[in-house]
Amino acid sequence: MDFLSLPSDVILELCRHFPVDGVLRLSATCRTLREALKDDFLWEQLFRRDRDATAELESGLDWYTMYRDYVSIVRHRCFHGADICM
Repeated sequence: MDFLSLPSDVILELCRHFPVDGVLRLSATCRTLREALKDDFLWEQLFRRDRDATAELESGLDWYTMYRDYVSIVRHRCFHGADICM
């Protein structure tokens, strides 16, 4: 069975257990997966799993953007010697 022949909800459920870099790599393989993996609920689950289970979505942002911005801030702090690193 081909991965793309799976129903989208099954693909999303599988990806919910992948590390974020795996989800991003998978989304880069084809348009179908790139569109499927833009799912906001998937990114909310990944954010809550990896970053903050109690977070509220910031006004005007989607969960993917919030995750990306959080990672960017943490990397910046690590690069500049802060004691909070990923």
